[in-house]
Amino acid sequence: MDFKRQKVLGGFNRYRLIITLGLAVLLPAAALIYTNFSQLHAFERDKYLEATIKRDFQEILAISEKDMGKKVYAKVEQARDSFPSPDAGEGAKKEQLQEILSRCSCFTHAFLFDEEGMVFETQPAQRNDKYVREEHDSMSDSYNTWFSSKEGKGYVDILNKKPHHVALSGMQAKRADGPGYMLAALFVLPEVSTDRVVIGGVFFDPCYLKNNLFPEMLEASVNQKTSDQGGNRIAMMIYPTEQMDAHEIKPFVASAGWGEGKPEVMRSLSRRSGEAAKADVSQAI
Repeated sequence: MDFKRQKVLGGFNRYRLIITLGLAVLLPAAALIYTNFSQLHAFERDKYLEATIKRDFQEILAISEKDMGKKVYAKVEQARDSFPSPDAGEGAKKEQLQEILSRCSCFTHAFLFDEEGMVFETQPAQRNDKYVREEHDSMSDSYNTWFSSKEGKGYVDILNKKPHHVALSGMQAKRADGPGYMLAALFVLPEVSTDRVVIGGVFFDPCYLKNNLFPEMLEASVNQKTSDQGGNRIAMMIYPTEQMDAHEIKPFVASAGWGEGKPEVMRSLSRRSGEAAKADVSQAI
């Protein structure tokens, strides 16, 4: 396997998002409840109460995971429906990929690989950004090398077995305001024969993930639970796996009301993919 491909696809596993997130719950009042019940010699009842709380929050986290996945897949499938035919000319391919990018600023890059090679397009407004430009050059070369190798056909077979025929993976990204995270969605086109090595892809913009998708999904989950519980508000936070054992966790994204404390409940959003990373939910004070 090409070294550049390893760097693009495997070197940033610890930063993967969406398919590699987890969720956790913190209930600051739990310690007080525990103490009170201990004083009343009702430890078993306290354990039952905490188990009930954990089951309740696990349900929230499962719903949040499902909702995030739905929103991501919906955007990917909408983009895929507009992808150019691999039999179109290079100019037509570039034009259609640019049209996809112009319709949704949520994507930084879009590409189509087929037997004629790679067509890799980037948001026009970001082309002068040195980090985006370097990203474009590195990824277009790496993916082209990978798919052109004998592994290309094997990966088409893998994609055809995936839900929605889409594979999601994340990687670290650099921007002028600091590090970020980019989500790649690779897929096969529904009208193309499975015997052909034709692979499309879109890359979710790091700023969109940080400022739009994740905050919106966290707040939606928080607001829904607040409504269900009659005002007992929770808060949610997402952070990279590498920080999970750190003394101080710096959130990548946090909902309103996020505080400090040890999570009561955790859930990996990567259970279906075997990946690892974390997100937390905390009871707002």
